[in-house]
Amino acid sequence: MIKTFTSPPRGVKLALEACCIMLGLKGKIVKDANNQKTVDFWEVSKKMITNYKKLIEQLENYPKEDVNPTII
Repeated sequence: MIKTFTSPPRGVKLALEACCIMLGLKGKIVKDANNQKTVDFWEVSKKMITNYKKLIEQLENYPKEDVNPTII
């Protein structure tokens, strides 16, 4: 259901972006309305949530004590 959104609700997009960053997934560089480069994680997020069982397992087993400083 979520992956059918062309533009998801802000909270959903933020939560999935955080998951992508935590898991080391790269976003797509796009230009926003002000012609500034930003990173968009929506396409990556849609692929990530297709296998939601794997995503949940990755998040449950995430090494909370050994988070890479670049991710923080």
